[in-house]
Amino acid sequence: MKAYLSLPITGHDLQERQNLAARICALLHIQHPDWHIVNPFDIASRLHKEKMLRTHTLDLPTYEEYIEADLAELSTCNRALFAQGWESSEGCKREMAHCKDHHIEVEFLKPTIQ
Repeated sequence: MKAYLSLPITGHDLQERQNLAARICALLHIQHPDWHIVNPFDIASRLHKEKMLRTHTLDLPTYEEYIEADLAELSTCNRALFAQGWESSEGCKREMAHCKDHHIEVEFLKPTIQ
């Protein structure tokens, strides 16, 4: 099983969101040791490194570049796991629409896992 973690990021403290994503992934690995959990912060890190190598600058990817990379990775997953508050996030809503369009199973994480 390959599962994508969707959580609101924009408008939140970035470090707090990274910590939350790491905690959720750690708990999911305990509950489902055979699952591969895709953390959007890992995608962002990879995208940033690729852009630095390509442009030879320290420019961060644009919001749209992040979303496109996330959706591309989401397309390779069997399931998407939506964290609390996803309904208020434009990025999460785009990920939800992508899941519906591509018949990716959706699960809503219980507040206790967050």
